[in-house]
Amino acid sequence: MTRGWAVTRGWAVTRGWALALAVAFASAAPLVAQAGTSYTYTRSAVKEWTRTQDAYLPGATLLLDRGLLTPEDLAIGGGRLYVADSGNARILVTALDGLGTDLEIGKGVLAYPTGICLAGGKLYVADPTAKAIFVFDAAGKLVQTIGRPAADAFGADSAWNPAKIAVDNRGVLYVVSTGSYDGMVELAGDGSFLGYFGANKTRLSPLEALQNLVLSDAQLNRLANRIPQSAENVTIDTEGMAWSLTRTAEAGAVKKHDISGANILAASLEGRMATEANFRDITIGRWSQVLCVSENGVLYEYDPSGRLLFAFGGKATTSERSGLSTVATGLAVADDDSLYVLDRERSLVQAWHPTALADLYHSAMDLFAKGDYAASGELWRQAIALSSLSRGAHESLGTVLYYASDYAQAAHEFVLAGDKSGYSDAFWELRDKALQSGIVPALLALIAFAVVWSLFRRLTRGRFHPGRVPVLRRLGRVFGMLRHPLTTVYDLRTDASWGTTLTVYALLFATLILRQAGSGFLWAPQGADRQGLETLVWIFVVTLGLWTGGNTLIANINDGRGRFQDIFAGTAFALAPWLVISPLATAATWVLTRNEAFLIDFADTVALSWSAVNLFVLAKEMHDYTVRETVRNLLTTVFFMAVAVFAASFGWVFLERMVNFFITLVMEVGNHAFL
Repeated sequence: MTRGWAVTRGWAVTRGWALALAVAFASAAPLVAQAGTSYTYTRSAVKEWTRTQDAYLPGATLLLDRGLLTPEDLAIGGGRLYVADSGNARILVTALDGLGTDLEIGKGVLAYPTGICLAGGKLYVADPTAKAIFVFDAAGKLVQTIGRPAADAFGADSAWNPAKIAVDNRGVLYVVSTGSYDGMVELAGDGSFLGYFGANKTRLSPLEALQNLVLSDAQLNRLANRIPQSAENVTIDTEGMAWSLTRTAEAGAVKKHDISGANILAASLEGRMATEANFRDITIGRWSQVLCVSENGVLYEYDPSGRLLFAFGGKATTSERSGLSTVATGLAVADDDSLYVLDRERSLVQAWHPTALADLYHSAMDLFAKGDYAASGELWRQAIALSSLSRGAHESLGTVLYYASDYAQAAHEFVLAGDKSGYSDAFWELRDKALQSGIVPALLALIAFAVVWSLFRRLTRGRFHPGRVPVLRRLGRVFGMLRHPLTTVYDLRTDASWGTTLTVYALLFATLILRQAGSGFLWAPQGADRQGLETLVWIFVVTLGLWTGGNTLIANINDGRGRFQDIFAGTAFALAPWLVISPLATAATWVLTRNEAFLIDFADTVALSWSAVNLFVLAKEMHDYTVRETVRNLLTTVFFMAVAVFAASFGWVFLERMVNFFITLVMEVGNHAFL
C-alpha cells in the first residue's frame, strides 16, 4: 500500500474575504462526497433531519496493510496516529503524513488495550484484561504502571476494569472502568484514588417508584438490580473540562462535567441534544467543537453548547464503500480539523476532511468565542445561505445577535430555529425595554378605559339588562356556574336549551383551537406535537360522547335521575372555568417568558380542577346521589370510557387486518385464475 496518505484540503481558508469567496463558490457548485458514499444532514426547526451541503468528505483509507486485529481506540498527537491494536496487544504509532517508520509500543507488556490518551508528552493506555493503566514516554518506554486503587474508599467489591481513559491539564486521570456503576474512577497522577466522578443517575419507572413506596428493603433487594449505566467513554476539552458518553436512548448521552462531576451541559440536561443510543467515542476539536461517533459509523458534530451542526457517515452494510464503517469504535481529530474513524470490524482507519462549510462554521464559532460578534454574525449568515434549514446555524446566529444586544433579530432567528429557550431570553429583554418606555402610556390607557366603562355603566343603567333576553340569560349561566353552581345546575334541569348548549360547546371547542393555533411561540406546539383540526374534532367529539353517554348509562343502571340531555347540557356549563380562564391564559402566552411558565400551568390547573369539581356537583345533583354514590358513578364512567377506547382500538385493528386478509385472498385467487 502506498503510504502517501495526505489528502489536499482544497478549501483551506478560514478568515476574511478568502473564506467568503470560497463559500460563494461552494454555494454555486456544491461539493459532492466521493462516489456519493455519504451525505451531510442537519436538524430543522421542527427537529426533522434534512440534507445540507457536505461538511466533510471521505478521504483515504488508512492502515489496511498493518495487520490490525480488533482495534478499539485511536489518538492523534504530534502529527502521529496512535492505534490501540487490541488483538495484537500493542499500540501502533505511525505518521499521518506517511513518512518515517512505524513504532510499536507495549509489545509484551499489554494484554488487550482498549483505551489510549495523549497528555503531557506521555501515552496513557487502559487495559481491562491486564487490569492496569500503563504510562509510556514519547519514545515508547514504560514509565509507570497503575493498578487497582488500594484506598479503602475505593471499595473491595468495586469493579476495576480500566477500558477508557482521559487526562486533564492537572495530570488527573479519569478512568472508565467496565462494570463500575458509581461513576468514572478519578485518580491522581501517582495512581492514588481521588473518588468517583460523574456517576449516571437511574430513572425509575412509575411502577418502580410505587414499589419503592410500598415494599420493604428486603423485598426491594429481591427485585432485579436497579443500577445506573456506566459511562462508555471520556475526553477532556481545551479548558480542561471532562466530557463523557453513555450508551443510552434517553437524554444525557453526552455530558459535560464540572469539577464536582455534575452535568452542566444545558442541552443535555433538557433533552435537546440530537444523540444516538450507541455512541462509542467522543473528542473535542481545536474550535471546541464536540465530535461523537456511533457504532454504526455516523459522526455528529456539535458546537460547545451542544447544538447539532452536522451528522454524516454511516454503516457499510452491503458494500465496502469509502466513508462508511462496519463497527466504529474510535474517533480522533487532527490539527487541520480532519477526522479519523477507527473501524474495528474491517481493521482500518477512515479519514474525513472538512469542506468550506465546516471551515465556515468553525470560523464563526471561533470569532464568537473571541467576542467579535459582528464578524461571527456575518459568517453565520453566510452559513445560513448555504444551509437555510439548519437549526444549529439559526440558533448560533440568534445567540450572536443576543450577545450583540440586537434582541429583535435574535428573537427572529430563535423562532426560525424553533429554540424556545433562546427566544425566551431575547423576548424578556424586549419586554423589559417595552415596559420601561411604555409603562406610563399603558397606565393612562387603563385609567381612560376604566373611566369610559364607568360612564357607560351609568348611562345604560336600567335601560338594558341581559337577563331579560332569553338567549343571553341562558348564556349567562356560564358565569353563574362560577359563582352559584348548585343554583345553575337546578336551572339547567328546568330550562335547558339545545341551541344555547351547542353554542357553549362551540365556544369550548374554539378555546382548544385558540390554544393550539393562537398561543405565543413559547407555548405553541411544533412538529409532531401540533394536532390538526380533524384530530381535535375527533378528540373533542369522542370524549364528549363517551362521557355523556357513559355517565347516563351508568346512572340509569344505578337508579340515577339524570337524563342524557341533562348531562349533555350540564357538562357544557360545568366546563365554564376552562371556557373563561383558557382564553386569558392563551393571551398571556404572548407576554410571558419561560421564567413565568408556572403562571400558565397554574391557570390551566385551576381551570381543570374547578371544572372537575363542577362535574362532580353536576353528577351529584342531576342524579340525586349521595357523595359516595357520586364517586362510584364517576369512577365507573371513567372505567367505561377506558374500556370503550380499548375495545374500539382493538376492533379497528382487527377490522383492518381482516380487510387486508380478504384483499390479499382476492388478489391471490385472481392471480391463480389467470395463470
